[in-house]
Amino acid sequence: MRLKGTSRKTEGYALVSIIVIGLFAIMLLLAMGSMLVSIAQSEAVSKHKAGLLNAAETGLEYVLYDIKRANSANEPTYDFGDDSPPVTVNVPTSWLDDDQMTVKARVWKVGNEDLQKVEAFSLLWSPQLDPSQGDTSSFSEPVRSKLGLAESEFFHTKVVEVTASRGVFSKSIRAIALPESSTPNPASNFPSVGILAISDLKVASDGGPLSISDPSNSFTGEGPYRYALSIQSNKQISLSGTSGTLDVKANVIASNNSAGAPSDFVTSDGNATIHGRLETNGGDPASENFVAQNGTQPNDAADNVLADADKVQSANLAIDRGGENTVPIATDAGGSPIGVDSVPSTPVQDLSINGSKTNNDLSNFLNALSNGNFGDPGTTIIFENGIDSSENVSSSYSVDSLVLNDTVASVQIPGDIGQPVKIFVQGNNSESAVDIDASRFKNLGSPENLQIYYSGSKEVNIRLNGGNFSGLIYAPNAKVSIRNGSSNSEDQSFDGAIVGNEVNISMRGKMNLVPDPSSGSGSSGSTRARTSTRYNLASYQEVNGKLVE
Repeated sequence: MRLKGTSRKTEGYALVSIIVIGLFAIMLLLAMGSMLVSIAQSEAVSKHKAGLLNAAETGLEYVLYDIKRANSANEPTYDFGDDSPPVTVNVPTSWLDDDQMTVKARVWKVGNEDLQKVEAFSLLWSPQLDPSQGDTSSFSEPVRSKLGLAESEFFHTKVVEVTASRGVFSKSIRAIALPESSTPNPASNFPSVGILAISDLKVASDGGPLSISDPSNSFTGEGPYRYALSIQSNKQISLSGTSGTLDVKANVIASNNSAGAPSDFVTSDGNATIHGRLETNGGDPASENFVAQNGTQPNDAADNVLADADKVQSANLAIDRGGENTVPIATDAGGSPIGVDSVPSTPVQDLSINGSKTNNDLSNFLNALSNGNFGDPGTTIIFENGIDSSENVSSSYSVDSLVLNDTVASVQIPGDIGQPVKIFVQGNNSESAVDIDASRFKNLGSPENLQIYYSGSKEVNIRLNGGNFSGLIYAPNAKVSIRNGSSNSEDQSFDGAIVGNEVNISMRGKMNLVPDPSSGSGSSGSTRARTSTRYNLASYQEVNGKLVE
């Protein structure tokens, strides 16, 4: 009997143990399940946050891309003045891996105080990236040149804030981007004037008003009201507002000091206004051989200079000369007629582009670059420089005749081409050595990024056709003509500089001239053809939550 009771007691203990173990197992499984759910949720949240951060970084990449695109297209989207409000950007879903996410950005101009904080605290900041430090001589090359006035007004350091959101979750980035503007390469053959005509210089408005300026309208300080920009002829100058006013915000220099100079070797009509100094190097101001006699008007019967400088009087010296430059100025500032250097040349050499073998004959090169489509007017070729046999970038090209119109593909030179495209024209195979339709041949960067050289005497023709031509033309033995073409627009422009034997300008719109192409300063200040600029991040901060609503 005692053994049977002991057995029942043992069975009871076993049953209790099984129940306890079962309950413990159940509790353990519940705890593990809860932990696994928590781990899964944590992993999902981490993955979600990582996706948000990735989307925010993609948004930052898109904004930097869009700033560069807008600069290249001359769009004012990211032009910031001191009081400009921030620009809000919606990042396209096509840039995102998850179309359920919303990514917004805000871009605004950084102030000097903020930039100083970046210098002090950001490990990514360096003087080579800061426009205010670019001209500091203590830094070794390559040090980017300090931005000119017009560029510094446009290429501001920018604050970019980006927020990626999905549901209740958000992740943000705040970055400070510093511009890395490419320094234009100097064109050493060019004189320090915007236009030089060895013989005749003729400028006329055609179809509407024409303005000529270095848009920064800077003065040299070398004489009263002397602009940094000059246009000059070694022989004869004619300025006329044929159909619309002609406004010249530059010095007009006639450097003809030869005996027996042509009569009326500087003329302008009542529709042409010279805002800068009208200079000759005739010597004696009283001489009737070279300069107008003192007075409010030239003497039509006696003077060889039949032109007025601006006579409008106001307190704004940037608009007019305050009444102090009413007649031509006899001066030695223009010096003797400007001589020109010989036209450089380039040897024929083998190149490669995108894995294809070719050479630096421009037609062959463009055909290789476009996979054989250079002859197709419906093709647009984005120019890239070739690579020579030493694996160096080559930017010099030779061509018999430079004909770029609607018979061949259109060509675009991107603003960040790196090295200027130099085209050496032989002038062998056509009536015109150069025939360019500016609406189909576009340099999207600084004028110095396109340099055209020609030593022969055939014609060089640029037809704007409502577009913008940006480049430097060096053809000291040729007639260079800039015309409207078959169509025209008040927004069309010529940006760059010209050297020609005879220079004939007949157009409407604007001429934004480079005051000194040989300096490589790129200070034309063109409001139409700004250099496409990369930005480098000087400061980067991750922020939980929303910065941009």
